[in-house]
Amino acid sequence: MPPLLFPIMRSSERFLRCAVSILALLALAGCPGSSEAPRDEVQRLLEEQRIDEAITHLEMLLDASPDAVELNRLYGAMLLSVGETSQAIWPLLKAAENADSGPEDHLMLARAHLSGGSPSDAIAVIDEVLLETSDILEAYQLRISAQLALNQPEKALADVEYILRHKPDDSEMLISRASLLLELERFGEAKEAIEAAQSVMDSPDAPDTWAARFCAIGASLVFEHGEDGSVERAAKAWNACLEKYPGDSLVVTEAVGFFDGQGDPSRSEEILRRAVEETRQSVGFLASLGQRLAARSEHEEAEEMLRQAVESEGGIRARPILIEYYSEREEYDKALEVLTEWLDIQPFPPANLRIMHADLLVRAGEFDAAKTAIAEIEKPEFRNLLEGRLALEQDDAERALDLLEQGILLWPSNAVARILAAEAASQLGDFDRSLSEYIEALRADPENSEAL
Repeated sequence: MPPLLFPIMRSSERFLRCAVSILALLALAGCPGSSEAPRDEVQRLLEEQRIDEAITHLEMLLDASPDAVELNRLYGAMLLSVGETSQAIWPLLKAAENADSGPEDHLMLARAHLSGGSPSDAIAVIDEVLLETSDILEAYQLRISAQLALNQPEKALADVEYILRHKPDDSEMLISRASLLLELERFGEAKEAIEAAQSVMDSPDAPDTWAARFCAIGASLVFEHGEDGSVERAAKAWNACLEKYPGDSLVVTEAVGFFDGQGDPSRSEEILRRAVEETRQSVGFLASLGQRLAARSEHEEAEEMLRQAVESEGGIRARPILIEYYSEREEYDKALEVLTEWLDIQPFPPANLRIMHADLLVRAGEFDAAKTAIAEIEKPEFRNLLEGRLALEQDDAERALDLLEQGILLWPSNAVARILAAEAASQLGDFDRSLSEYIEALRADPENSEAL
């Protein structure tokens, strides 16, 4: 059975980290008309962390004034901050296209494109900004991320060098230069870059995260240089880093990748187990260990690790992983239990969680409850896709295909919706259409095994 239609959930944690900047943006945003009451209401809802209500209130304001630049700017910023990047692009585009827009509007749009998986579009926007104002370092930093997403290390390195010409002691860029030279197999230059960064790394003010990252680059250089015995020396280098930084996320992640690559998954598991101990049940390490155990079908311990992750501090980040784990095993009752507990502790559940709930109800065969939940979904693209899945589950392929087509028009990159449409077309005997939808699903998500 295809996976969840809406696996990416709105992150309240991420929103709260961005709340200060959003409120600052709100202070600059003026609403149409003379009254500031609508703006004050949005600000009050944000301060009370009533995120969905603030977004809904803005949507109502935009229904009345769809071309209000300030409202579109704020609405896009809020959607971007809570992870709804595909919906953020349109209002941010309207803000950026306004004659009075500034570089910050375009960079916010570029950030939305990048977060939404369109680094090429992000670069196009950034290039326009830099044509007008070539000295905005933030634009270069954002373009580096986009270039790395497109596997363009040479171009990313050029932008890193530009930033270093203006900020020669920028530790992040010094380390990035060494990393990129290493990736480009320019090992002699990488070694020089590491030496150049050493003085900054040795500073008493340098945080441990820099030193840990620096250690990881050095271990990678030992291995990638390709000399005789490099694997053994790299293993020693990684083990030395792990002794110093057993709970550092970068060191642990890269070391696990190294030992997995050498066919030593048992060592990788040891590293993760120690990281869990060192960090007192870190959510990320528990989740990684749980997923690793699940991959080799050690489900009892995998479930235990993932449940510990959910119950630990910051466990909200692990809830989607546990829900997905149960969903992949078709244990929908357990997935619904985890999600219901999550919904119950939130006075105003985010829209994505309510959509996920409806999706799981369909998959669990609770059709009456699913119909009720779907009816409460406001956005038509989500409602159509959910109703399409429900119709397919109830053996109404013709209605399912019609509903899924409507949803796909509004959300063409949803690979799971494409797979469902392919199944519906196949049931109707339209095998050409079915093949076409499977191809589109693969284009949207090349790693989706359901489309193979």
